[in-house]
Amino acid sequence: MTKAIPATVLGLVLCGVMWDVASAEETVQPVRFSIGVAAHATDNRDASDGNEQDNVDVYVRPKLTIVHESEATRLQFYYMPSYRFRTEPGDTEDESSWQHDLDLRSSFSLSERVRLRVYEMFRVQDDPAIEDGGTRVRGDQSHIRNVFETGVNFDLMQYSNLDFLIRSMIKRYDDDDIAATSDEDALTGQLEHRHQLTRTLRSLASGSMALYSYESTATLDRDFTVATGTLGLENAFTANTIGSLVAGVQARDYAADNLDAEESPYVRLAIESLIGEAFSLGGSLGSGVRDSDVYPYVSQEYNELRAFGDLQFGARVGLRMSATYRVSSYDADNIAGTAADYTIAIQDGDETTIVWDTELRVSPCSMVSLFTGVRLEDIDSDVGQSYSKFTGRFGTSLNF
Repeated sequence: MTKAIPATVLGLVLCGVMWDVASAEETVQPVRFSIGVAAHATDNRDASDGNEQDNVDVYVRPKLTIVHESEATRLQFYYMPSYRFRTEPGDTEDESSWQHDLDLRSSFSLSERVRLRVYEMFRVQDDPAIEDGGTRVRGDQSHIRNVFETGVNFDLMQYSNLDFLIRSMIKRYDDDDIAATSDEDALTGQLEHRHQLTRTLRSLASGSMALYSYESTATLDRDFTVATGTLGLENAFTANTIGSLVAGVQARDYAADNLDAEESPYVRLAIESLIGEAFSLGGSLGSGVRDSDVYPYVSQEYNELRAFGDLQFGARVGLRMSATYRVSSYDADNIAGTAADYTIAIQDGDETTIVWDTELRVSPCSMVSLFTGVRLEDIDSDVGQSYSKFTGRFGTSLNF
């Protein structure tokens, strides 16, 4: 960590030199490079119950960012390799390793009424975490995760809009035993229509189809399909507060012969508000069906509460907070085959997930940023692994 101190001091000195000559309005640089150093300290390295191990991970993260903007096109790309040094590696872990994070976002205006967008995310990592983009990633296992999205947005009429989205997700683990139970593919197609009913009120209608595929054997097939249809309303209560309510039905169809098709309700209530110029607050409450986080269950029914807040203290200090509370229900009958086909106990049960994350970020100038944050993860499970984990982090980055 001593290498981070000179880098930070150098950045602060450069801030002082550049402060008086910087223009009030910053221009977007097409190519940017930064390097960051961070430390993550945790009391439960492996997200374990009863065998907690303290650990500190030190990261060095160079990052290349490319941004292109024109009247009809916007493209943003970054690639960030990370060198990680672990102070207390496990018996099967290396003291150091490389991870990779690639992200591409682009949008194109094909005409005044038609817009196209593309998103690509590729990650190679092995950090234990509760969730990543809504997908659970458990255990300190090296894996690859790739997400690709493409969508088209149409203005059908003056007050009517149609959006079409296709999303693909692939998750692959290096370890063969882990891969046999945790490798997963997901392919989703969604069509959504929005219509402006009044100056502040819009109607929402959407239909989607999601195909979930797991590693399967000749006799145990955990694949399933979820078709979702919803109707809803979105209202601008004030110029800075928007809320929506969506409700519908989810129909599940399973590949396993022993599982019958099912239907269940889907509900989501969301609100977001900008309080003044420096504080935004929002949250959502939802209930539905999604892919399973626990082997060998095929799917889970969940009730979930999410909340977030962003607070700016002037132009250079920001505080971000987020929280998730989710209760998932698992049915002992919701497995491919029978309980006798597995060597682990199968039972009905719930799983409660709590995640709290807070981060304070300070940017003395455009060249230097500092951050510190904490993350609490807690799982109480009747059907899988239970654990609690606290992680503190701090770091700095220097932008060129």
